[in-house]
Amino acid sequence: MVGVVQHYRAYGYNTSIQNPAGAHEFRIKLSTRGHPADYSHVVCERGTTVCELHSNLSVFGGHDSGIFCVDVAIVNSGVVPTTKSKKPSQPLQNSDLISFAEAKKLVIYPMLLAQFLGIVHEVTPKFLKRDKKHRLEDDHLHPALIALGSLTPNARDILRSFKRRKYKITIAELFDIRLSAAARGGNLSPFVGTISELLKGSAAAQASSDNGNCAITDDVDELSGIVTTEATAPLLEREISDAEIPF
Repeated sequence: MVGVVQHYRAYGYNTSIQNPAGAHEFRIKLSTRGHPADYSHVVCERGTTVCELHSNLSVFGGHDSGIFCVDVAIVNSGVVPTTKSKKPSQPLQNSDLISFAEAKKLVIYPMLLAQFLGIVHEVTPKFLKRDKKHRLEDDHLHPALIALGSLTPNARDILRSFKRRKYKITIAELFDIRLSAAARGGNLSPFVGTISELLKGSAAAQASSDNGNCAITDDVDELSGIVTTEATAPLLEREISDAEIPF
């Protein structure tokens, strides 16, 4: 969630936390269970463009009535209920899903890429079409696979093939490093550019305060556009205060 928020802030969006009624702390949804109205979400606004970020949101697939739960859902404003009724909550209509992100604490290996591609095919198949009309506007994030691990050599070859096939997806390896560099750089997205570019941008932003003492290496994957930081500790299933949320 934090990385997606950083992406939108980097592109000039104002972000604000919306907590459920009666709650004064950020309440994160950690599983498929629970009504969305019981959990916090983030609103991103830039001019007339408004979207929301929700964690572990159930959505209808792009082909049929299949239901899928995505780690971070980027949705149109106002489409997720903020109050509960007597009826159970319903999955989000696929047409209201702008994009999504999936997070894994894994090395990016070929079968993980295949799994993610299958999710994109079922949830947002338009992003696998070569037609340029399916490219998102307003600097929205295309479907993203976030991983703390690096890319295996074979996975790098597969990403080159994805690029030739013009898939509109984002693969963000070593995301802790990417996020850290993007946060230090202030207006950088952890999903845009290579790790080397992110580190250079971060170092340039800090040059006046730390004399550029930031180690930069070029031995990084040039296919990816993501930067990461130290891996954050796993969130516990508890309410956390707004002050603890780094966005």
